[in-house]
Amino acid sequence: MRQPRFYMAPMRGFTDHLFRNSFADHFGGFDLAVAPIIASKRDNKIKKTYVKDVLPENNTRLPVVPQILSKTARDLIVLANYLKFSKCCLDALMG
Repeated sequence: MRQPRFYMAPMRGFTDHLFRNSFADHFGGFDLAVAPIIASKRDNKIKKTYVKDVLPENNTRLPVVPQILSKTARDLIVLANYLKFSKCCLDALMG
C-alpha cells in the first residue's frame, strides 16, 4: 500500500526557504513544501526575494513547489519559463 504524502503549506512571510530548511532539520515529516504565490506583473519583473526563496540551492532539505499566478496565458508562460529550474513541479494559477 502506498504511503500518504505530506505537503507543507505556504504562509507568506513565514514559510520562506530558511523556515522550510529549519523545520525539516528539526521536525521532518513532510515530503515537499509549497512556496507562497509569485504573481506576474505587467512588466514581467519578479521580486528577487521571491525567486531566491524557490531556488533549489536554497531549499536543500525539501523539494519546493513554486506557485505562480497570472491574468494572461502569455505572462504565465513567461513566468513559468523563468522558474523552469524547479526540480519537482510548478503550480500554475490563472485569475
